[in-house]
Amino acid sequence: MGDYLRNTLFVEDLLEFLFNLEGIPYKAKEGVHHFKHELGKSPFDPVIGKAVDKLSEVFHKQLKESYYMLMEKGIKDKVAFSKYALIEANECFTEGYTHEHFLAYCVQVLGIPGMYYYPSSSDIVDSASQVVALVLFSYQMTGEFYRLGGWSSLTEVARKIDDRLPNDDTDDK
Repeated sequence: MGDYLRNTLFVEDLLEFLFNLEGIPYKAKEGVHHFKHELGKSPFDPVIGKAVDKLSEVFHKQLKESYYMLMEKGIKDKVAFSKYALIEANECFTEGYTHEHFLAYCVQVLGIPGMYYYPSSSDIVDSASQVVALVLFSYQMTGEFYRLGGWSSLTEVARKIDDRLPNDDTDDK
């Protein structure tokens, strides 16, 4: 279960990083940070957060459209959003796991609640983080995540995305 808990720590750190970029304080309600001394160092690297943030900017319009679609479908609680996030995993990884697909999945599943549900529905954000950790865990269990180089390779893919995409400091969202 170490991988799942480390994944949860990773996703919580990712969310905290992304919210801090927007000047919003964030701590998971039911997080694993109080076990951090037992889990060791988080696999999160700020370059992953920067890549996810830049990808969120690139796909902001699609995230907004997805949010409105979720509202139309009545997806307004953590159980319904968790089901949506699991279905989204099937869509995102149709050809198997890649680090690029995982980062895109983070943008979709963490971006929508981060932009539109938080802080009024922080339980949806927490639930989304748990689903992302679980989906990553499933690819760790099948070995796909590690065959592609694990955390160091994920960080390197994020670095390439961060280097390739321009910084967008505008507020015309």
